[in-house]
Amino acid sequence: MARITILSLTQTNLCSNLAVTVPNVVDKSFDVGEAELIKAKLVPERIDVPNEDAIEGTILETDPQAGQKVRLQQVVKVYVS
Repeated sequence: MARITILSLTQTNLCSNLAVTVPNVVDKSFDVGEAELIKAKLVPERIDVPNEDAIEGTILETDPQAGQKVRLQQVVKVYVS
């Protein structure tokens, strides 16, 4: 007698386990923002940019931006003054 096993996975369930939302770390120190991104299972990549109007070490923007859904372990470029 043959045994048949059926496995059903929905795309919604798969996507929710493989995607995360980029947290808003703009205007935070790099150390704080980096920790939040790592906690969200993302990989921060620091990019220093000159900016006389911002406190040194402050996050100016991220790419992808806050609120976007991305895959787990996605690299997030973090632009820091």
